[in-house]
Amino acid sequence: AGIVSCVDITQNKRIEAALRESEERFRTMANSAPIIIMVVNERGETEMVNQAFMDFFGLAEARVRSLSDWPPLLHPEDRARALELVRLSIDEHRPLEGEARVRNAKGEWRWLLVDGRPRFSASGRFLGLVGCAADITQQKRMQQNLQQSAENLRLMVRSGTKPMIVVDHAGLIEAASEAGEALLGYDEGEIIGRNVEDMIVPMSRMEAALQLGDLRKHAPRPLTATLRLLRKNGSSIWATVEVSLVVAGDGVTEKYLAKFEKLEVRGGASIP
Repeated sequence: AGIVSCVDITQNKRIEAALRESEERFRTMANSAPIIIMVVNERGETEMVNQAFMDFFGLAEARVRSLSDWPPLLHPEDRARALELVRLSIDEHRPLEGEARVRNAKGEWRWLLVDGRPRFSASGRFLGLVGCAADITQQKRMQQNLQQSAENLRLMVRSGTKPMIVVDHAGLIEAASEAGEALLGYDEGEIIGRNVEDMIVPMSRMEAALQLGDLRKHAPRPLTATLRLLRKNGSSIWATVEVSLVVAGDGVTEKYLAKFEKLEVRGGASIP
């Protein structure tokens, strides 16, 4: 004689089926997304990558199974830092955020912005990371171009022989010629980072604000105003100020190039 034991596993089967269906829905959604998506477990092993990942890298899912498969894809200058960020995120169960250059299917180095989030089970056990990545190469190039344009403008002003300053959209002085610093009574570099309003006598600030409003309307044509400027020692001078709006390579970022000419009356005295 024997004893036969039967256990109803219907509920377990339903849970398994629901999990498979949920995973399939996630995979379908991920494969239709335009950004790179990948899922890794608590050991850093790849569980899933989407179609955008495979298209970008030109690799099948099976080719990137663990962290040891990543070094050839990472730029040498970014490799150690990127892998360390991933390891820390997995070890400490914390979000992953960073940028790195990677080699795509065409052999090009592209910048990726990566955002990874920890995954936990219903009981709170760490399951790994789910992450996405977006190609930000174009933004990086634009940023580099803007920085280069800004640097060229600063160098041009710095080497100028006439009083000039460059002011950013917030009104902070970014560059000044030696003649400009001397006119306002500042030592070399001392004027950088100061608000341009501090260089204008209060009664002339309203006139300056109105002129800037008109400048935006009539750009690229420069506008000229006569303003009373405040020097570092507290004295003031009258000057003709020609202001031009300089739009950066992104077509949005504004800077102002101001050229000064001190006004004097006959005999060399400044206008009171």
